[in-house]
Amino acid sequence: MQVGVVLEVLCFTLGLSRLNQQTEAEKQAVQAQLIEQLRENERKQEKLQRIRDDIARDLHDELGADLGGIGMLALSASRQVVSHPEEVSSKLVLISQSARRVVATMREIIWNMNSVHDTLQNVAIRLEETARTLLSQQAIDLHLELPPRGIDGPLPAEYRRDLFLLFKEALHNVMRHSGARQAVIRLYVEKTHSEESQLTLIVQDDGRGFDPKTVGKGGNGLRSMQQRAASLGGTLLIETPKEGGTTLIFKGPVDGISNSFPVLTNSPECVPV
Repeated sequence: MQVGVVLEVLCFTLGLSRLNQQTEAEKQAVQAQLIEQLRENERKQEKLQRIRDDIARDLHDELGADLGGIGMLALSASRQVVSHPEEVSSKLVLISQSARRVVATMREIIWNMNSVHDTLQNVAIRLEETARTLLSQQAIDLHLELPPRGIDGPLPAEYRRDLFLLFKEALHNVMRHSGARQAVIRLYVEKTHSEESQLTLIVQDDGRGFDPKTVGKGGNGLRSMQQRAASLGGTLLIETPKEGGTTLIFKGPVDGISNSFPVLTNSPECVPV
């Protein structure tokens, strides 16, 4: 009987020990889960702070100068309205142009902030609208190849913002420096060798081109585009054939977007930016 009691006590003790071990393991699992949730919240807070900083920088850099200029022009015009009416007229034209730039910039900032536009198709529509608006000012013929409506998927706000600003800078380079008569824009998604989805944006023109040796010096906004491509986890290449013209190629990873039609281009001298 004593042996039975001892065995019973021993089994009871072992059971309690086992139960305590399970309870401790469960507590550790809950603690690990809570720690991961806290880390995820910290990552979200950091992401939100970066978005706020980007908005603040955009408002300061893009709008501050134009609004300040409008104020100075308006003050100057008010002082000259009687003595120099012809100068007032020219200043009013400048005020009107600055005001239009402010409105356009505000629309871009609002578009970048609005989560409704976080899809590939909405980004494609925005790229097309921007390209037609800008290139029409220089009478540059535009050819577009965009994903068909059946190809869609999510693009986070930060991703589409950097993609759009990279694209806009590329268009400005075409307008200001290329002397082109035609431009081709291609946007598509394809599968890589590892079966991951990759977004490709191509901006091509038939202009005068430039010396590839100047690429690494950051001229014509290329350094800014390089930084944005890096922030997207992608690569930026410049093709500069000897016969002229320039082709900018951005490739970056995307998640949750099905395969689009592949577009193959000739590959003249290719320069990593």
